[in-house]
Amino acid sequence: MAVTIKDPGGCIGCACCVEACPMGVLDVEDTVKISSGSDCISCGLCVEACPADVLTVE
Repeated sequence: MAVTIKDPGGCIGCACCVEACPMGVLDVEDTVKISSGSDCISCGLCVEACPADVLTVE
């Protein structure tokens, strides 16, 4: 399991997910990007932090 972007166009660029991620796998430039998905521990903190609901853990 890992974080996935279910709606990249819905990202508002707030970077709440970046701040919430303890592994540092997310980055925001215009929209959210997974910079190192292999390090994701599937904790879901980024999903909970995202006000635009664009992330999911699968």
